[in-house]
Amino acid sequence: MTIVEPSSEAFLRTRPQKSAESRDATPIRGSVRKNDGGFQRDARMERQLAVWCPDWPVVAAGAHQGLSSELPLAVFERGEVFACSATARVEGVRRGMRRRDASARCPELIVLDRNEASEIRTFENVLAAIEEISAGVAPVRPGLCALRVPSRFYGGESEAAAVVAEHLVGAGVWDFRMGIADGIFAAEHAARRATPQDCWIIPHGGSAVFLAGLSIGVLENADLVTLLRRLGIRSLGDFAAVPPRDVLTRFGQEGALLHRRARAGQGAASTSASRNGCHVCLRSARLCLNPRQRNLRRFRRCRLP
Repeated sequence: MTIVEPSSEAFLRTRPQKSAESRDATPIRGSVRKNDGGFQRDARMERQLAVWCPDWPVVAAGAHQGLSSELPLAVFERGEVFACSATARVEGVRRGMRRRDASARCPELIVLDRNEASEIRTFENVLAAIEEISAGVAPVRPGLCALRVPSRFYGGESEAAAVVAEHLVGAGVWDFRMGIADGIFAAEHAARRATPQDCWIIPHGGSAVFLAGLSIGVLENADLVTLLRRLGIRSLGDFAAVPPRDVLTRFGQEGALLHRRARAGQGAASTSASRNGCHVCLRSARLCLNPRQRNLRRFRRCRLP
């Protein structure tokens, strides 16, 4: 769900007027109201259910060629392994390997070229099965989608996940995992911990603590991950402990977006790393994600304590 933050008081004047007692007792989900500290958004986030189908490029390419995903398959893009089946991983094939190295690890490896159009078309069956239950399914990428948890209609989050799993099995999708958390990013990584056809549920307000223990490598930005590791940041909890203002100054909008994901969208990092006083000085950074800011002298003075 996209939440638009107002930039002036005009947004508040356009909303239905309520008494002070009513506003304090029943805040609107995702709303913004003005108190003594200025504008502040409601801390409650929309619960998201993520459906993750592992190795979807392999599943789509194998279905296009009439091959079973139980075979040692590997999808290549630009001469490197983009995705591989579980059988190929057992033989030692990993993502990012060159074709020669992958073939040396697994001589029986079946090489397939990536077809993004086929991945999208095949994933439409999964989206159609979920849309029979709840509208508003958001495809993140082929193999991963998210939707707002219809818990009130089905009686709870676990019950809603069971209904989704039933419809997916009925549509012929067998290998999938589900996760429920505050936000799509946390729900995706919760789904990665679930067993096949099962759901991993993160309690309300526990997404930040759950993400804090994950490695910084889960961020899909190789340059940022490399730089953060040079600064001594090894987990999402360490990254979430850095003030958002300093992250925006050093890494730009993209870094700020990833930082917000690491904090599970919270206004302040409530992770173990922040409680332990993890402070990172960004003045030692010598690599900037923006090519125009590679000169260290362009960095502003570090405001970290």
